[in-house]
Amino acid sequence: QQRYKNIQILINRNKYLFNDSKVSLVWLKFNDEYFLESLVKVFGYMEDKDLLKWVLDRNLKEEEFEKMLYTKTCDNKYVFHKEIFEVMTQADDKSKKEYLLFLKGRIDFPKLDDLNFSEAAKIEALYCYYATKFTASIEQGDVYAFFPKLNDPKFEEEFRKNNYYNIPDFKELYNDTKLGGIGLPM
Repeated sequence: QQRYKNIQILINRNKYLFNDSKVSLVWLKFNDEYFLESLVKVFGYMEDKDLLKWVLDRNLKEEEFEKMLYTKTCDNKYVFHKEIFEVMTQADDKSKKEYLLFLKGRIDFPKLDDLNFSEAAKIEALYCYYATKFTASIEQGDVYAFFPKLNDPKFEEEFRKNNYYNIPDFKELYNDTKLGGIGLPM
């Protein structure tokens, strides 16, 4: 029985990864959850929106969510995954409300180890940008929850130096929301 199960796992992993088999994805959801979650949280696989939504819904907890936001590459660089916010934006209304409550409840930025200020500021800025865009797509009043955390001149200087990370509306959104609304005490 174990041999048969091992063969099925191997076959379905390969069919999913190399042939994009949705049937194998369903089989893996019931028989190899660890593998699917590892694809997203450890290896940063962001190509399959169905898989991302499934992993996101199962991991709306502080430290698990952070594992989906970025991955650390072999050369110790962090890659931010905006695809998580794209999945949130395309979700149904009930899921969007759940995601919004989760994001609004987070008071800290993702924990980043061994990063200099410039690299950490980029991850924090991208997080704030995409979280703000997501909340703006649901409720206008909630867009002020993220950028006030970056209301320090050193962040603005860093963003300007990096050309606002080549995101066309980053500067406008940052300026509109960094001092707006009711932010956390400094």
